[in-house]
Parts: sequence; structure tokens; C-alpha cells
Amino acid sequence: MPSFYLGVLTQLNLPLDLQVSLSDEKGDVERAKRPWEILPAGHKIGTTAPLLKEMKREEVGLFREKFSGSKADRIAKAEAEANKTADKLEETKISGAS
Repeated sequence: MPSFYLGVLTQLNLPLDLQVSLSDEKGDVERAKRPWEILPAGHKIGTTAPLLKEMKREEVGLFREKFSGSKADRIAKAEAEANKTADKLEETKISGAS
């Protein structure tokens, strides 16, 4: 979630181009255990705000319907919706076209 990452950087008042990863290969996991080494002394935190929004029941229902079932079921459903949209587009008449 890029927006979450950007929100965290903004609230921490860090440069948006900062490349922070938690890769064991780079030793970032150990470094993250010592945040005082990431942020300099006296660093001022930015304005805080919620990073995640509450999902309404309707949204939960939509996501549950969209992502429930097996992968094959979701693919079949997506193909059926795409075919239905393609059929509607074929039936659409464009004004001014000959």
C-alpha cells in the first residue's frame, strides 16, 4: 500500500524518497530495533492522522463477494463480467459514426 507508506513517512516528517526496507540482507531488521539510529536526535515528528480508514459493512460485503471462493471461481466471474461489458459496448451506437 503505497499510500500507507507515504502516510507514515509524512507523519514521521521524513523525506518521501527515503528507501526503508526491512530486508535481512541489508541489516535493516536489526536497525529497525534501534529507531534512534534511523531518526537523528532532536527530529520533529509531523502532524499525526489516522493511516487506515474504517470499513463500512457495505464495503466489507462488496469485498467479501468480490474475493470469496476459489481463484478459478473469481476468474470465471471476472470473465463473465468482461463479456457482459463487451456485449454492451458492441450494442452501443456512436452518434455521428457512419
